[in-house]
Amino acid sequence: MIVLVAINLRPVLASLGPLMDVIQHDTGLNDTDAGLLTTLPVALMGVCLLCGSRLRPLIGDRNGITAGLGLIGLAGLGRWVCPQAVAMMATAILGGIGIALVQAFMPSVIRRQAGARTANLMGLYSTGIMGGALISSIVSPSIARASGWPTALGLWSLLAVLGLAAWGKWPVSVNARRVPLREQRLYRVPRAWLLLSFFGLGTGAYTLVLAWLPPFYTHLGWSAQAAGALLGCVTFAEVLAGIAVSLWIHRCPDRRIALFVAIGALLAGLLCLCLAPLTLVWPAAVLAGLGIGALFPLSLIVAMDHGEQRLMLEQLRSSCRAVAMSSRPCCR
Repeated sequence: MIVLVAINLRPVLASLGPLMDVIQHDTGLNDTDAGLLTTLPVALMGVCLLCGSRLRPLIGDRNGITAGLGLIGLAGLGRWVCPQAVAMMATAILGGIGIALVQAFMPSVIRRQAGARTANLMGLYSTGIMGGALISSIVSPSIARASGWPTALGLWSLLAVLGLAAWGKWPVSVNARRVPLREQRLYRVPRAWLLLSFFGLGTGAYTLVLAWLPPFYTHLGWSAQAAGALLGCVTFAEVLAGIAVSLWIHRCPDRRIALFVAIGALLAGLLCLCLAPLTLVWPAAVLAGLGIGALFPLSLIVAMDHGEQRLMLEQLRSSCRAVAMSSRPCCR
């Protein structure tokens, strides 16, 4: 179920890159508007996630994920039946909100259901996300060549139907737990801002590669199929790294070692793209993919580790205060 839901979270973005030139030609979108097709969903992911803690007690995890998958499916269907510039912008907004809803609720479901296996299943969840990007980036150019780019973008709405079917049959109750108020005020926690910056830099690199690597190489003369294959190589390396993290992270309680290796690989890949984009293109794709693929699940896992540590500290402080209050009369 986790994989079938997760693979829906990137085709809205990943299918665009290899086809961006023909989409701009047919719809009249300029470079700025084309950039909004990938910027709007990412921005909405961040904005809507800020409302996740308030939505959870109101609609629950089950309804939230169902609504998110439904919006993702509608976004794909809209691109299929109405391939115009205005509709493309509207579907970018729908897709971004849908992805944000799923990403807001699914980690809490995994943490509540998995227990000690949370880190492993978070790695599986992030691998499923990258697997959706891999499939859509490789297959979309071939579908577009056979049936047109609207079909290549809209066909992924069928994945949302598959995800909804799997999620609807999930037998365990996943009702939301109301979070105490003090746990919601993360803007007052310096560590939360540090994690925000760390996660944002890694996600920024991922979005940069996902959205702009194929158009960059099509402008250098590559075909859409070749650019899609390049993005497929990146995402295949991401999937391998995500699987490795899900299998081995429980053996690495000190996450810093894995984080430094992931950051080093990503930095080396981006430097290769900057210094020799044609000569070192394939080593750059592999290195960047391995770095991004490991960094994404590690970021989720580290954030959850810090959240659990903070909750334990809060519980310890409450217990200490209770003991101190109960011992005061005796001390007197």
